[in-house]
Amino acid sequence: VDECADETENCHAQATCTNTDGSFICDCHGGYHGDGVNCTDVDECADGTHNCHAQATCTNTDGSFTCDCTEGYSGNGITCTDVDECADGTDNCHAQATCTNTDGSFTCVCSEGYIGNGVTCTNVDECADGTHNCHAQATCTNTDGSFTCDCTEGYSGNGITCTDIDECANGTHNCHDDATCSNTDGGFNCTCYEGYTGDGVTCTGIKCTFPYRLSPV
Repeated sequence: VDECADETENCHAQATCTNTDGSFICDCHGGYHGDGVNCTDVDECADGTHNCHAQATCTNTDGSFTCDCTEGYSGNGITCTDVDECADGTDNCHAQATCTNTDGSFTCVCSEGYIGNGVTCTNVDECADGTHNCHAQATCTNTDGSFTCDCTEGYSGNGITCTDIDECANGTHNCHDDATCSNTDGGFNCTCYEGYTGDGVTCTGIKCTFPYRLSPV
């Protein structure tokens, strides 16, 4: 009698019946274990017999399992490759931040001149917080991500180094021809010569008046 063919066997639904001479054998399907009459699902995820990638999540199913790559990786779950979010533009770094790919993720670091967590970056006002390197005789102007230094009037240089301009020596003063030019730190003074009056820029000669007396006739 072929018990398998006439379905008089008592094999489990998840078992294969094999007819033998005068009897039959029940063997649990792959993914199940037992004596064939009783078959229980094998949890490959729990017992470590799965072949999921180290960067994949194993999920047990009835008689089998599935593998899904974890976030930051792509593949079929058996093979998982790191996703370069920086290269493919799926990162959320700020426009003024540098994206660096890491294994399974990425980092965002604000560019120089900006402060924040890399996802949000705010311009640093170096002029206001005193982190600029402008000269004491220069004006600091904040810019987007940086700053500029400009020597104040009466000084020359690149703003980081400023040197006093000697207007008297280089002839850029506006003292009168009848005045003395004296250089000062960042400027100059004009002083009218003796015998002249004025502010040094304008000098006028002092007229002499002579007292006289009429002699008697």
